[in-house]
Amino acid sequence: MKKKPEDYLKEPYSRVLVPEEDGRFSAEILEFPGCFAQGENPTEAFNNLEKTAKSWIQASLDQGLEIPPPALSQNYSGKIALRIPRSLHKRAAQMAERDGTSLNQFLITAIATRIGAEEYHSYLCRELEQRFTDKISNNITFQGPLQFHLHASSAKPLTEKASNLEVENIWQKPLITDSTIKRLQSC
Repeated sequence: MKKKPEDYLKEPYSRVLVPEEDGRFSAEILEFPGCFAQGENPTEAFNNLEKTAKSWIQASLDQGLEIPPPALSQNYSGKIALRIPRSLHKRAAQMAERDGTSLNQFLITAIATRIGAEEYHSYLCRELEQRFTDKISNNITFQGPLQFHLHASSAKPLTEKASNLEVENIWQKPLITDSTIKRLQSC
């Protein structure tokens, strides 16, 4: 019998709730890349996340993809065998000594710093994308797959005739290029 999205969501997946600066809340399931939702309060964000997760799982199943197992079920012991080049081992030991800490603690801190940086980068990309979308949604018209143009109402007129000429020139050139969109999508 095939598992349904609801069956997967009964498993102990890592759900994270983050308060935003504007008072709203964001939520995501860490094991499901891109599974993200928002809400006005924690309950709404969580409920939106569950709906989004069902859609995420169903889309993955429809594409024949495997659903990742919950992180908690992977039995992490907290011990790893790590092989690194001698030069890196030496440099890490020197830095740990300089910091007055053990090599083990130094490596834990380095790993945690990298993970924190990745999470912060993802957060900043989401914020940038949201603010960019909010800022331009009132002033941009989508005219085809990757062409954006300013609305006439956002041009500052010098005179009525000059305003029309400015707007006509703006309408002839995309303000946001394909490369800009690709950079935003890479976030």
